[in-house]
Amino acid sequence: MQTSAMYLDDTYLFNSEGIIIGGGIDDKGRYLLLTQTIFYPQGGGQPSDQGLLTIQSSQKNILIYFVRQVTGEIRHYYNEETEINWNNQLRCDLSIEPERRLLNARYHTAAHLLSNIIECCYAQVQAVKGHSFPSEAYVEFKNNTKEMIDLELIERKLDQAISSDLRTKVFEDKELIGSKGLRRIQIGKYIEIPCGGTHVGSTREIVSIELREIRSRGEVTKVSYVLVQ
Repeated sequence: MQTSAMYLDDTYLFNSEGIIIGGGIDDKGRYLLLTQTIFYPQGGGQPSDQGLLTIQSSQKNILIYFVRQVTGEIRHYYNEETEINWNNQLRCDLSIEPERRLLNARYHTAAHLLSNIIECCYAQVQAVKGHSFPSEAYVEFKNNTKEMIDLELIERKLDQAISSDLRTKVFEDKELIGSKGLRRIQIGKYIEIPCGGTHVGSTREIVSIELREIRSRGEVTKVSYVLVQ
């Protein structure tokens, strides 16, 4: 049974319910599988959510410290000292850390905005990779563009986009790849980008982006950034 990924539909859904339908042990430790989840699994350059799973029948709290997707399974990793019968179809309450979710969503949306603006300013530059972990965030661009990109100009355009309160739109275009659909993110009127991560509802929630460094190696240029409150 495939887990329903509720985080794809609502970034601001911090609490919900689910049923344990299985579990296992792998190189990361013990994990649980659920019918549905609000826990974002690490991937796409974004950290996973953390939080609590509370078994309703016993009110036992289980700390979920890491989540990842493996061969289609969304695995919720928990403390190995906790004993859980994976086969009892236990109903549970789910809660994620809202501050962590929103910080990760802000960083992820900031990466998309940075990519959009640089690609608009420099037509020959293309974003190829984003890493949205707080304190180590960056976007990589194809072509050696270090001498080309004006960071002061980009920062001004970022400030303008944030103060303009541009809305983010997440949608699936099923016509592109059939019944499985293709999830995409669009900020304002910028180009749509395929994405499976969480995003804040508008650029104003990003607050402020400070560009830290620009470095090039071969044909790849990395622009590092940090969010400022």
